[in-house]
Amino acid sequence: MKIRKIYFLALSLLTMMSACKDDKSEYDKSGYTDALVKSFALSDISSMDIDLSEVFFTIDQYGVLDSEGNLVGQIYNADSLPIGTPANKLLASISFNDPSKVTLFTATDTLEYSSSDSIDFSSPVKMEVIAGNGINKKYYTIKVNVHQMVGDSIDWITYVKNPLANTGSIENQRAVSFANKMNWYVENSNSNVLLYTSTLDGLKQWTPQTVTLPMDCRPDLSSLRVFGESIYMVDDLGRLIGSNDGLVWDVISTEHEFINLIGTIDGVNGASARYIALVKDHHHKYHYSTSTDAVNWALDGEMKSDFPISGYTNSIQYFGGTTQRIVIVGGKTKDGVLTNDVWAWDGGKNDWTTIRSVNSELKNGLQGASLFEYQYDPRYPNTFWMLIGGETTDGYSSDIYYSPNKGISWEKVPSTIAFPSAITGRAFMSPYVASDLYIYLIGGKDKTGELNEVLRGRLNQLTFKPLE
Repeated sequence: MKIRKIYFLALSLLTMMSACKDDKSEYDKSGYTDALVKSFALSDISSMDIDLSEVFFTIDQYGVLDSEGNLVGQIYNADSLPIGTPANKLLASISFNDPSKVTLFTATDTLEYSSSDSIDFSSPVKMEVIAGNGINKKYYTIKVNVHQMVGDSIDWITYVKNPLANTGSIENQRAVSFANKMNWYVENSNSNVLLYTSTLDGLKQWTPQTVTLPMDCRPDLSSLRVFGESIYMVDDLGRLIGSNDGLVWDVISTEHEFINLIGTIDGVNGASARYIALVKDHHHKYHYSTSTDAVNWALDGEMKSDFPISGYTNSIQYFGGTTQRIVIVGGKTKDGVLTNDVWAWDGGKNDWTTIRSVNSELKNGLQGASLFEYQYDPRYPNTFWMLIGGETTDGYSSDIYYSPNKGISWEKVPSTIAFPSAITGRAFMSPYVASDLYIYLIGGKDKTGELNEVLRGRLNQLTFKPLE
């Protein structure tokens, strides 16, 4: 049995609190010291995946004053034990200086301490240590903290159902975070575009707003993107329309025939950020086009025939070595073929290239998947990416993939993070990760049609607060 020993010096403040305060102080001080706990450890349990004897316990000799004026030390593990640890029957190895008696007071029993007897630590245990002189006493509270949920899991729930009132039948939809609120745009069966907004710290109550669009404009809501301080999308006439407030929209550019919007790539070494769009030239060839002001657009490289022109994910940009990179996943090509490729561009003269396919299991590709960065994975300390759902040739997927290395490799998440069976496969959801690390999946569609609901989940590990 391995025991981690932590040695403490008896401090003068503690010795002054000896039960006897007469001129025999030398004997009494040493007697008080004899009542101090030197180390605390749990013993190994063969059925556990971790070595409990290696779990670190803090010993705070000062502790707190109880109602009777006793200075009660605190013994606890700041890092909680895994869920399922049998806290009601643990062995403890405790070392002292020279006690004459050690008594434990559990929630249901009073017993003398023995390293060979199990102890019920499911509730805090009070311990009385009497020094070798039989006079001096020291009290401790022992708290063994155990997680009450699986850390490496996500409890996905339908956070709010039917939050959008009076929409009629939904035909298309998309939500984006803009101007410190969430904007959820909906096109109904009458081709009317409606807007509902919610505060970013709630996403439960949605307020209807009035949208004003240019004359004869039917926007493609799937193209909705935020560029800088404004919001943009493409309409059915190939025009780029934009808004500074999300309510009143104007035609911004007709320089090219706009097909779709991709995202933003930041500049390096003082260069301006550029907005990226997918356009057609006069020969009906597809190009990516960039702009720093959303008005003037350069006609950049021609897209490869297998590049998706619709249904790709929202983009992620990241700094890769010496330059920025921007990435999208999946989508549908101009020939109507679904792809599962990961496409990247470094902002330079090189054209868009594939860096990897998501997974061989997605043999026929997918469109409408949700891609976002997330904060934590037990095996990889850095941010990782999650890819959720999507529409495949076989229907709507509920699969979740993750990449720990910025899209280079992918694998399915374990069952503890996957959607529960009650949540259907779906696509075209709008993902949002809040500051408290809750993941919101807004709207989307499944085999029954467009969805008027919000899903929510958070990796449970991120809810565990450090103990003080």
